Amino acid sequence: PAVLGTAIATGSDWPTTYPVSGTLMAGVMNYLIIGGVDAGGAEMFVGDFAIAAPGAFRFANGTEALVTNITDWTVGPTATDQSLVLTSLGTNTDPNGTVWGYRAGISQSAEFIWDSTAADVNFFVAAIEPLTDVAITEIRDLPDPVLAGGGAENLTAEVDVTNVGVGVATGVEVTIGISGANDVTPVTVPPEFDGTVWTVGDLAVGETKTLTVTFTVGASQATGEDVITWDATVTAVDQTDLDAGNDTLSESTSVTSASDQAVGFATSIAFRNGNTRTVPATITCNAGLPLTHSFDLSES
Repeated sequence: PAVLGTAIATGSDWPTTYPVSGTLMAGVMNYLIIGGVDAGGAEMFVGDFAIAAPGAFRFANGTEALVTNITDWTVGPTATDQSLVLTSLGTNTDPNGTVWGYRAGISQSAEFIWDSTAADVNFFVAAIEPLTDVAITEIRDLPDPVLAGGGAENLTAEVDVTNVGVGVATGVEVTIGISGANDVTPVTVPPEFDGTVWTVGDLAVGETKTLTVTFTVGASQATGEDVITWDATVTAVDQTDLDAGNDTLSESTSVTSASDQAVGFATSIAFRNGNTRTVPATITCNAGLPLTHSFDLSES
């Protein structure tokens, strides 16, 4: 780490096992730092640690639990200078196997560790990574239903992608699929979308980016309910994506033709006796024909 964080526990009594707890920060790499001073005799550090809130952070070993070992920890004379080499002095399994004996309350797989030069002061560091979770959060089709042959750019599709994790996401890409579109032409297309892949780039924690594309739905487009289907899938993230279950989302668009269009209206009609009636009516036009209709009225 470049700078030290907040102290969360201290201790000076050799036989005592000290519990520690602290708050992790989203969006940045966190570090667990343990400083130890050899006040005389054989020196070692042993412990096990767990992340209390699962699914948000993990240790360098890829899990939410960590014991002392020479693989997932580093050591140095200071927290920012981790230039020494760790050595294992045994495991916490046999009460008589080491000079320190068995340490109750600590995993038996934990190793007794110190630097190889047996320096009097050691700072041990373990990295804690915030997890990234990129999700397709919404697909919108406007309008739905859309009128085939209704004019230029008569359909807009929008896709939202959000970083719902606690770690920054980089190198994000989303693949967009469109099916059932036999007469749908893209018109306004942003440069980050090549027609198949949307290059999203980076997403900060909680950030949402939106892809907006306009289309012209031509008169020969097949009509019906949920004819056009939009699929969006997160296909690239530099970090490990925590939850693959929210990586894909689909939306369907219904298509109507001019012959399907119904117009509702109300008209007021005055009779010779002075009475007035408001008459609701619905007219369904035939494709390509003007909206005209006639009907007979009589007062009873």
